[in-house]
Amino acid sequence: MRSVSVAVVALLVIACGAQDAWAASPAKATGGIQFYRIDDDGNQVQAWVEFEAHQLAADGTGRGSARYHDAEGNKLSIKITCVAVWEDYAAFSGQATSTNIDEWTDKWFTLWVHDGGSSGTNGDEFGAELYDQDPGCAPGTMPGEWSPVTGGNLVVHP
Repeated sequence: MRSVSVAVVALLVIACGAQDAWAASPAKATGGIQFYRIDDDGNQVQAWVEFEAHQLAADGTGRGSARYHDAEGNKLSIKITCVAVWEDYAAFSGQATSTNIDEWTDKWFTLWVHDGGSSGTNGDEFGAELYDQDPGCAPGTMPGEWSPVTGGNLVVHP
């Protein structure tokens, strides 16, 4: 009987340790949001982006994807390779894998999100910038302009 009790205790200790390891997930940002961007003529254009960005190492190595589309029919898919998460912000970057906009073909993008703390649109923000080369990503960087999230939700998990 004693050996069975020892075995049960050992299994519980192992299971609890494994549960703690499973609970410690890497930093990430996820969401599906709606916002308005400003076009070349100064008009607001309704846009959507869905993303999942996982930080794999402190050096910014990451993985994930982002998909963008807007009311003008523009589409973009990005393979995310760099992710930085800090406080309630995340920056993630990658290269376009498909798009219907010639100027975006083979370009690099950095996306930023700010989790305003409440579910939904209360304080959530989004920003993006286009680059000719890999911009990387780093904690503390910010976009030139933020767009308030007008629908959906995003979550930053530090």
